[in-house]
Amino acid sequence: MIKSITHFSKEGGNLGIIEGRCMVCGKEVNNGLAPSISDSFTGFSYLGEGSCFCSFCASFFKEPKNRKSCWIGTKEEGTIYLKKKDIIEYILNPPNPPFAIYVTRSFKKQGWLSGMHLVNYNRDKFFILTDFVDKVFVDREEAKQKYRLISFLREKKIIKRELLDGEFRVTSYKRALEEGWGNILEEIRFFKKNPLWEVLVYVAE
Repeated sequence: MIKSITHFSKEGGNLGIIEGRCMVCGKEVNNGLAPSISDSFTGFSYLGEGSCFCSFCASFFKEPKNRKSCWIGTKEEGTIYLKKKDIIEYILNPPNPPFAIYVTRSFKKQGWLSGMHLVNYNRDKFFILTDFVDKVFVDREEAKQKYRLISFLREKKIIKRELLDGEFRVTSYKRALEEGWGNILEEIRFFKKNPLWEVLVYVAE
């Protein structure tokens, strides 16, 4: 069983000599490594009690791509790094479990740490980890419906700020009323501050 999303690494890194508990995944090891953490690191509250990093967590934590990229972790393929525009395909059609999905907006934070143990074992109901909203629960059918609305409105030149705020320009309202889809603008007002909606708008074209 995948203990932590860090264990989607195909292989752990170098082995150490510390015997103890990994501060990231909690695994008891006898070949742990001393934690190598930058002075600018702000995610200490997400680490658990322990004396070391296991080889998998040390490798995952150290790899810059894991904080600078969107990615999906799978048992078969390890960590796959994605462009933002590609990740919607994995949200709407996730791989076989177990898997984890991470979406970054800052490309700086170790945002995955807030849900390092949230490995998904269900393709229809799962979590997305991000560095800009808290852990996002996904019902796949709901995600498909919401994304259809987003795609329709983007084709109608509704900008992302309008989709997120639920506040629309006069020109947007006028066009919607003239073309008969004003009811959709009213509907998405209720999605303001909805975490899933925010992620879907972010990854949309």
